[in-house]
Amino acid sequence: MSTLQHIIQLSGKLEQAIHVDGLPPRYRSMGAQLLSQLKRPVQISFVGLPQSGKTSLIRMMTNNATIPAIANANVIEVVYGNSPATQFEYTDGFIAHYEGLIAEPKHHDAGLFRVVLELPDESLRMRSFAEVSITGDNHQIQSLLAYAAQYSTIVVWCAERFEEAERKYWQSLPDHIKDHGFLALTMADRQIMKGSLGTRIEDLTDFVAEEFFGLYPVAALQAIAARSDKDNTPSELWARSGGEALFDAVERQVKLGRSEELDRARMLLRQVPVSELVPESQTESKAQFAEPPKAPAHKSSASKAPKHRLQKALSELTKNAEQMFEQNADLGPSGYADILQNCIDALRNMSQTLGVSAADPSIADIIQDTQEGEDMLLLLQLEHSEASATDALALMVQLKKEVALEAKT
Repeated sequence: MSTLQHIIQLSGKLEQAIHVDGLPPRYRSMGAQLLSQLKRPVQISFVGLPQSGKTSLIRMMTNNATIPAIANANVIEVVYGNSPATQFEYTDGFIAHYEGLIAEPKHHDAGLFRVVLELPDESLRMRSFAEVSITGDNHQIQSLLAYAAQYSTIVVWCAERFEEAERKYWQSLPDHIKDHGFLALTMADRQIMKGSLGTRIEDLTDFVAEEFFGLYPVAALQAIAARSDKDNTPSELWARSGGEALFDAVERQVKLGRSEELDRARMLLRQVPVSELVPESQTESKAQFAEPPKAPAHKSSASKAPKHRLQKALSELTKNAEQMFEQNADLGPSGYADILQNCIDALRNMSQTLGVSAADPSIADIIQDTQEGEDMLLLLQLEHSEASATDALALMVQLKKEVALEAKT
C-alpha cells in the first residue's frame, strides 16, 4: 500500500473517531489536528532574495520546466489541481483566476502578493511547493519570514553566496523550521568556474552545522536538463549537478514527516479504539476512553530486575525536565516543546538502558510502559501547550515512581 493510500485510510478512521460520542475533548482536538495535517500536503518552501534561483529549483523538484517565473509576487505556490490554472491575489484582497499557467496578469492597481499555480501532477497531492522572495523594507521582510515559518514544513534557503544579511534572516526563523532547513548554494556552476565554490563551502561549514540540516550546492539549469532528459534517466549529469542530492534529501524529510504523522494517527487510534464504527461499538468503546496522560499501571514481576540497570534508568529518567519547568514559569510554545522532547529523549534512553534485560519479566513490563508513555508523549507534542507539558511531566513522575518501586523489590 502506498503512503497516499495509508493517509487516505487513516484519515477515514480519524474522521470517524473524532465524531464518536463520549470522546474526551482532548482526544477530539488531537484527532482533528492530525486529520488536518494528513489532509494537507507537506509544503516545501524555497526562500531567498530575488534572483536567487528559487523558481529554477522548483522546476527541478517538480520536473516541470513550464512553471513560469512571475515578477513582483512575494509568494508563489505550486499545488495540485485537476487542470492547469493560475490565481493572482492582491494586497487589497482582489483575486483573479485564469485557466492555464499565466506569467503576467492583467493590470490591477494594488500590488501583487501571492500567486497560486495549479497543476494536474499526482506528486503534488502529497507535497506542495512555494517560492518566497525576501524583499522590501524591514517590516515587509519580517512579515515574509513569518509567512514562510507559519506555512512551511521544510524550508530551502536559496542563495548564490549566502552573505551576512541572509544569515541574520535565517537565524530569526524558529528552531522547528531550522530542524528541517536546507541551504542550497544555487548557480554552483558559476562558482566552480570562478574557483570559489570550495572556499565558500568551507567558510560556511560552522554556520551550517549550527543552523541547517544540510548544505547542497546545485547547478539548477543542468539539473533541470538532466531530469527532463527522458532518454537518459538517471544520468550522471543529474548527480554531478547537485540536484539529485538536494532532491533526495528533501524527499527523505517529506517521507519522514509523513511517517511520523501516520505513526501519531495510529497511536491516537490505539488510544481511542475505533474499527468499523456501528452504534453498538460506540457504546462498548465509551468505557475505554480516558483523559491523557494515562499513567502506566505497575505490574508485579515473577523475577527480580537487575538493580544496577534500574538505578541507572531511574537517575536518567527525567533529565531535569521537572527542574526546567519549575524554573521557567512562562516558557511559551517553544519551551513546552523542549520539555516534551526532553521527556521523549529520557524515555528512549531508558529503553536503551533496560533493553539488554528485556527477557526479565519485570524489565519487559517497564519497557512496555515506557513505549506506551512515549506514544502518549508523541501525541502530546501536537499541542505545544502548558497543559501538554504538565501532562508529560506527570507521566514521567509516574514512571519514575514505578521504576523506583521495582528497584527496591
